[in-house]
Amino acid sequence: MTTETETQDFTVDREEKPLTIDGDAHVLIELDGRQRDKYLTRINKRVRIGPDGKQNGMKTFDGLQASLIAACLVKIEGDKRVPVPLEIIQNWPARTIDGVYKLAQKLSALGDEGKKKTKDGDEDGEDGDEGND
Repeated sequence: MTTETETQDFTVDREEKPLTIDGDAHVLIELDGRQRDKYLTRINKRVRIGPDGKQNGMKTFDGLQASLIAACLVKIEGDKRVPVPLEIIQNWPARTIDGVYKLAQKLSALGDEGKKKTKDGDEDGEDGDEGND
């Protein structure tokens, strides 16, 4: 818990998370503010609104996870970072998409995964240093 007299430290450097997919090097890159807002706007357009004006489910889930991954995943090819196309991502097995999607959410402070990242300023929402790997 923080008090009003404690200083909060932030950085403008985007976080990166290296990973491999089928042995190939990739990097997930934290979305910047503009990219994050654009993603959230696209997601919001999928929300179905009921007669009472409240959210009533989603119109479609097509590409929901893959679109976030495509916004922040690059493949390392030599010294180049090549964006991974949405069409390629959507052909991956569901378990791969789900795992990379959860990492992307946490990295860019989106959804429940993002809330865990920012809770009490701790990386993984728990006490300790486990989230700093």
